[in-house]
Order: sequence, then structure tokens, then C-alpha cells
Amino acid sequence: MGTSVRWGEVFGDPTVASAMIDRIVHHADVLSLKGNSYRLKSHQPAADTA
Repeated sequence: MGTSVRWGEVFGDPTVASAMIDRIVHHADVLSLKGNSYRLKSHQPAADTA
């Protein structure tokens, strides 16, 4: 999947996670997007409160 998330840990079982992801993406077109996020374009980081 290309992410740092360990789906087996998220779903509690790597085999179940693999089967679920396989079913979701079976007929999907996977798009890899690069560049700056338009959604985060106007996002300002929260002030450090420490």
C-alpha cells in the first residue's frame, strides 16, 4: 500500500487485514499523487503550548 500503517495491527490480524484490503481494491484504480496538498494549502500549524 505504500503507507507506514501496519494494517494487521489496525485490524488485529494480518490475514484479515490483507483480505479486507484485497476486497476493497480489487476493482479499484490506484492513484499515486505527488505534490503539495490543496486541502492543507491554507492550514496553519497549531501554536506550541509546551
